[in-house]
Amino acid sequence: MSISANHVTSKFLKENTRDYNYLDVVETLFNAFNTKNSTFKHSAYESTLYLVETFGPRLWGSKNLEKAIEHMYDKMVKSGFENPRLELVPNITNWKRGSEKLTLLSPHPTPTNIPMIGLGLSIGGNVTAEVLVVNSFDDLEIRKNEVNGKIVVFNEAWNNYTDTVIYRRNGASAAARHGAVACIIRSIAPDGAVTPHTGSMRYQNDTIKIPAAAISDYSAKMLDHMQQRGQKIILNLYMEASFSNEVINSYNVVGEITGTTYPNEIILLGGHIDSWDTGPQTGANDDGAGFMVCFEVLKTLIKLDLRPKRTLRFIAWSGEEFSNEKAGSQAYVKTHQSEMENHILAFESDLGTTSLRGFGFTGSDSASNIVQYIASTYLQKLNCTQITNDGESRDVQPLYDNFKIPMMNNFIAHTDRNEDYFMVHHSAADNMSVLDADTMDENVKGIAAMLFIIADLPFMIPRQ
Repeated sequence: MSISANHVTSKFLKENTRDYNYLDVVETLFNAFNTKNSTFKHSAYESTLYLVETFGPRLWGSKNLEKAIEHMYDKMVKSGFENPRLELVPNITNWKRGSEKLTLLSPHPTPTNIPMIGLGLSIGGNVTAEVLVVNSFDDLEIRKNEVNGKIVVFNEAWNNYTDTVIYRRNGASAAARHGAVACIIRSIAPDGAVTPHTGSMRYQNDTIKIPAAAISDYSAKMLDHMQQRGQKIILNLYMEASFSNEVINSYNVVGEITGTTYPNEIILLGGHIDSWDTGPQTGANDDGAGFMVCFEVLKTLIKLDLRPKRTLRFIAWSGEEFSNEKAGSQAYVKTHQSEMENHILAFESDLGTTSLRGFGFTGSDSASNIVQYIASTYLQKLNCTQITNDGESRDVQPLYDNFKIPMMNNFIAHTDRNEDYFMVHHSAADNMSVLDADTMDENVKGIAAMLFIIADLPFMIPRQ
């Protein structure tokens, strides 16, 4: 049953769901996690702990990621997922980090190692040069005549991730345009971040390629202070980053609960399985916990024998961190082109698993009304009733952009500008210490309830 926008009223929703015991479903989920000796409690946390401690950081194209993907496939099979499979993500990036080091040669009397991390997709190099510190792209333009032959250090001020990440993406080419021999950025993280944060960068076609790396907030400020005192700063940047000629494939991890009545109508949920490689547990939060929570949603519903009318399809995307045209999200769209009209919703968890407040949603007003009705009517017991107008996430974005498939994410507790998340993002601090077993359970219960109800409604939520 499909509905039009003008039919989506509280009266319509109440009349068409009155015969469905969704409060009972919520009660079942609540009790599953809150009874003595529950086998559901903290399962998401323990599964993430095993993943990150067993396989380590999961850089795209690495053996670590390949083994983690195999592990999740086996875990799907053992958990009773239907149609478990690995879907090909072909010819992915063959970038390798290699060894790297940043050494301060002047003004310190003896060489000093500065913690750094190369940016993803940067070339390597061994560059020794004087440093020019600039605070913005505008500052770079003002001082462009001083750039030639120097290492440019961007000491850009943190505003928020969206505004500041342009320095990571475009800083190297902006500096190279004026003759810089290397580029170093202050990590894209809030003030006070003590560890370097990596992430992918891009070279513009009209400039030469120069090595690019990141240092901590404190290190960038130190270099700025030295320049303000008139001290001559000399750095050696050594990076073995390179692209191999080896052809590498990866895989999205996919499994389902097949719908009872409308099996061809699909609600997609997941997160990305790859991570950066800045520390021994990097990727615990981004996005190990995110995709594992979604895995546990299906696992929980299977164990509780809760099968909705429509198909729930779990996916662990491969290649989100490099965010290019070969990523798993793009491969999924190509593989499932013929199914796109049957995708009802695409859910992604990729901003953490702190205490669940509700859900972000991007789609038509009529579909949003349905989501808000579900939250306010059925999810009170789980304390996740807030609905915001922001359901965007990178892996599901192509489904919305190309097909207008509604997007949803978990709306969770954050500081004002998500500083708590971005303080550890893409760094060695993204480890199990930032995860909480109880709030991960909140996410499993809330996501399971919301998506089960959407998948089981007697009508399909409208796309437009």
